[in-house]
Parts: sequence; C-alpha cells; structure tokens
Amino acid sequence: MRECLEIALRESGLKKEEIFRTFLPFPDFRLSLEIGSACGFSKSQVHSNKLLNLTGWTGYVHPFLEFVYSIETEDMEEKFVLLAGSGGGFSACILKVKRNAKSSITKGINDCFKRRFEIKDLTILYKITGDLKYEKVKPFSPIPLHYREIEECIKLKGQRCSKCGAIQYPWRYLCYKCESTDFELIPLSRKGKIYTFTRDYLNPVPIQPLTMAVVELEGGGRFYGQMTDVHPQDVRIGMDVSLTLRRLHEGGDFINYFWKIIPCY
Repeated sequence: MRECLEIALRESGLKKEEIFRTFLPFPDFRLSLEIGSACGFSKSQVHSNKLLNLTGWTGYVHPFLEFVYSIETEDMEEKFVLLAGSGGGFSACILKVKRNAKSSITKGINDCFKRRFEIKDLTILYKITGDLKYEKVKPFSPIPLHYREIEECIKLKGQRCSKCGAIQYPWRYLCYKCESTDFELIPLSRKGKIYTFTRDYLNPVPIQPLTMAVVELEGGGRFYGQMTDVHPQDVRIGMDVSLTLRRLHEGGDFINYFWKIIPCY
C-alpha cells in the first residue's frame, strides 16, 4: 500500500502537503493512521471513516463512499484528495474536487439515509446475505435475449403510436388504442405516481409481502414492477415514486438488472 501511494504522488507531481485528505481502505482507523504516517501524512490528512458507525464496513467501495459523504458534509472545493482501494492488489488515484461539487450531487449519501429501510429481524438479514437458506425462484435469462431487449429493459424506451400518439410499455405489436403497427421509440420518464398496487404473499422473497405496483409515468405511459426501499404497509395510491436500475436476479452466472420502484423523498 505504501508503495502504491508513493507512486500515485510521484506521477501526479504533487507534494504530500498539497493533499487535503487521504481515504484509505481499512475499517480500523488506527491502521489507516499507521499507513498514513508511514507515507508521511499527518493525522489531519487521514480520513477517520465517519460512515463506519452508520453503515458498517461496505467493502472495496467504502473509501469512495466516504469521499462522497465528505463532499456533502465538508468544505473540500478546489482541494486534492487521495483515494486508495484494495481488491486483488492495491490501487490509488488523486482527484481534485471541483468548485460547487456539493451542489452538483443530486442523490448522495444523505439521500440514501433518508430512504434507508431498517431491517430489525436477523432472519431477514441472513436471508438477504445468503447465510440462511430459503426457497428461491431461480429464473434464467439467456445473454442473447438480454442484448435484444436492452433498449426496452435497460434504456427504458417505450413505444409511441405514430397514428394516435398513445404511449405503451412494455412493447407490443399492436397499439392498444387504435391497433396501429407503426411506432417510434421514446425515452420514458423515471418519475411518476402509484396508479395501483398489490401485495404478493406467495413469492419467496426475504421481505414479505412483495409489493408490485403500476406507475403512471410523467409524460405518459405506465410501468409495472417491484417496489423496494419501502415498507409494504407504507405504499399508497398516488404516492410519488421514481424508477431506479437494480439487480433483479441471477441465473447461469449472469446478473440481470431491471428497473424497480422507490418512493421519492
């Protein structure tokens, strides 16, 4: 790690005194201080892992989460920071925080705290982490199908009828209003309101029931999908929601992503 940090400094042409903060990949602050001190950084230059008590250790990405959180909570504009990561080796980079960086963050760490879902049952937690076995649905999507549907499923493009202007999703061969077959693809909005929803108590998921909802999207079209990041009892018709790209399932060693519905805060 020490050699990695020294190489990053040497290639940047910066002096150690010019580095405002170092974000090192260790959950133990004492170890971070030890490594930082060995590299010639002062105690004030070594980040103290402020998120650790709030989120726990999040793994390889933790230094980067700490960096974003620091931009939100401190004055770091026009300053240099050093970020280091470990995963099959060590890597490091030096970044300069731009002016107005705090105001440019639209969905940061604080936003995640506002919509976090607290799990108070260890059984649910162990199901999510895989430490407790339970019945699972084992879907499988072949890779060619995934790429054929990337415009529809990942880029979230809907169909607009060239004859009557109706917007529909998912894609259909015929317009549901006028039965025309002439469409143009348009990007759908990521925001809308809950039109209706249902609670599924039979789907084997860690947190039951599974809430499925229909969203009336801004600008037209409807989206049907899973609700997440919200307690099932808090879902209501008319709720403001947005769509977020999340991991849906894994099959054949291939991870499938799709859009899920989260509440707006």
